[in-house]
Amino acid sequence: MTSSDMAYSQFHLRQCVSQLLRSSRRYPDQYDLYCELNEQYNEILFATDALVKYILQLNEWIIVSNEDDEIESEAEVDAQIGAIVYLSRYASQPMGQTRNLTINACSRLIARVQQDINNIKVFAKFCVPGQMRVKPTEATHAAHFQGGPEPSRSNEKPTGRLLAVSALSVLGGGFHFGYQMAIINPMAGVLQEFLSIGFHSRYGIQLDSPQLSWVWSATAGLLFIGAAIGAGIAATVIDRRGPATTLLYAAIWLMIAGPLCGISSFLEFPEFFILGRFLSGIGIGVGTTAHGVFLAEISPTKFRGIIGSFGGFSTNIGYIIASALGLPFVLGEKAHWPVAFVLESLPSIVLIVGSISIFHESPVFLLKQNHEEAARQSLAAYHGKQEKDELERLRFELKEHAKSENWADFFRDRVSRRALLLSCLLNIVVAFSGITAVSFFGTFLLQSIGFSGISGTVGAIVATIGIDKVGRRLLVIGSLISLAIVDTLMMLMVLWFNATHNNQLGYGFLALLVVFLFLFSASIGPTAWFIGAEMAPPSSRAKVQSLSVLCQYAFCFLSPLLYYPLSTVSSSLSFLLFIVPLTSAAIFFHKWLPETKGKTPGEIAEALATGRAF
Repeated sequence: MTSSDMAYSQFHLRQCVSQLLRSSRRYPDQYDLYCELNEQYNEILFATDALVKYILQLNEWIIVSNEDDEIESEAEVDAQIGAIVYLSRYASQPMGQTRNLTINACSRLIARVQQDINNIKVFAKFCVPGQMRVKPTEATHAAHFQGGPEPSRSNEKPTGRLLAVSALSVLGGGFHFGYQMAIINPMAGVLQEFLSIGFHSRYGIQLDSPQLSWVWSATAGLLFIGAAIGAGIAATVIDRRGPATTLLYAAIWLMIAGPLCGISSFLEFPEFFILGRFLSGIGIGVGTTAHGVFLAEISPTKFRGIIGSFGGFSTNIGYIIASALGLPFVLGEKAHWPVAFVLESLPSIVLIVGSISIFHESPVFLLKQNHEEAARQSLAAYHGKQEKDELERLRFELKEHAKSENWADFFRDRVSRRALLLSCLLNIVVAFSGITAVSFFGTFLLQSIGFSGISGTVGAIVATIGIDKVGRRLLVIGSLISLAIVDTLMMLMVLWFNATHNNQLGYGFLALLVVFLFLFSASIGPTAWFIGAEMAPPSSRAKVQSLSVLCQYAFCFLSPLLYYPLSTVSSSLSFLLFIVPLTSAAIFFHKWLPETKGKTPGEIAEALATGRAF
């Protein structure tokens, strides 16, 4: 047992005492009873401290003792290790995950701990010397303490199945979002011509330039409307069928919706292209919501950031592949553009095959359905050999927040509300960061110099590698400030250009676009996809993720509608639409956003409940 193990257990006991004293202020008329409970907690705290020191002393004594004494001491030490396991397990589960800590809850916890202490005393009394011949070491002590809140901290690397499943799962949402965002930009002229000819041949309507522009903008925007609808309905599907099954549904849906755009060319039905765009949005909304929940629930705490960032990384991969396929000399010509949309079904097919063959359903969902053995198998597949203690932790967290199962209780739960507020705000800021304008207009500029998608992909790789090293809080706040600075420099450069008409400034603007895409893809871009699922309690995770993703898609649709008219009035001052939200959000998150790196859902819930940012 290391000193950090002892400090970790003592820290959580002191948290319980502090929470108890804070709650006594809410019930001054019962202060005497709280004082009595506090004394009992202090006794448990003292007992734990004594047991820890006793184990350390015994372990040192075993090393220098003879073989006969060592056998008897091993049995005694094993009994005392059992005592510490029980105490640390209860102490490491803070009762005050909300401020509504009740007297009965405190009394029940104390009764359970005291009963376990008595049971352990009986076990130690009747323990037969010589039965336990495995010499306890620091490694075995640490293994016993895996029964605390975070068994996965000892894992050195994620399992191969976890990495494979995570990589496959994002093919049902994030990849398609990036693909659909990018594929229409280089093909805009060809696709507008197809829509114009199709409407004229079928309905005799000759669209002039403004009308065609309006139809094209509406068709492009249908992706976001469909995605918002898909995200909105995803929570219900996830709660009923599970996130892994929901991903399978999304993959089947996208396997049909994407090629529908290409089939419209062969059938000469422009309506099918518009419908395919809308249906693709619905599948993307369901898929991005589902893989955010799924990755959060199958990932060990230590690797939750890396695994969660796969969603943002897949979006950039889809973006760069679609940008390449849409070029005129690849598939961007009149005769070949349908092939690009048919090819979009391939990732969905891969996901369907992978889902059937190697996926396990989320252990959280399986526990909700009382399928404990299946949940244990799922944890064994994704986490390795420490599924037993992790299963107990998940069961406790589900029990603590079971009241958030329905929508009414969800909005009454403080932790769920605050997780929803922070996650929705971050996703709204993503839409008002300027990324939509850069994605639609910057693509043409960046393609001309060979940077289309590359800077964003490099940023996504950096995010995947560094997100669990830097932490979410520093990454989010730092990126918001950095993006606000870049947007400010863009605004000043446009002002300078309007005053001087110096064409050389265009190179500086292109450089800022590259920096913007890198910063966005290395920070809030991938983080927004999973921060809601990471902060939310297990019972309300699908709802928080659903509403958060819905906000991003809805405001991604709204942001260009506000930006384009402002840019015609003032091309430079229109950047204030991005600078003000970024700066304001940085201030807000500095005060309220808790650090979630390396934290269990219980620890995150406590930070949200008490309003502690650090």
